[in-house]
Amino acid sequence: MAKLKVEGIELRCYKTVDYVFWASNFNYGEPDLILIFSDHVHGDEDFLLIIEAKFKSGKSSINENDQLAQFG
Repeated sequence: MAKLKVEGIELRCYKTVDYVFWASNFNYGEPDLILIFSDHVHGDEDFLLIIEAKFKSGKSSINENDQLAQFG
């Protein structure tokens, strides 16, 4: 979240958040969760937050299939 603040992105200014679980995406593989922030109070563009979560498990892939390295 600190990086969002540095970039000037205030999530609290979006009125709507849509949640998409395990959607397959050509560019992003199959992230665990995509949050789509829309309807910004100042008219800013929509914002996507892509989440890949790992809990008590090692990395599942390496090299070009490594989602954590690719989008981290």
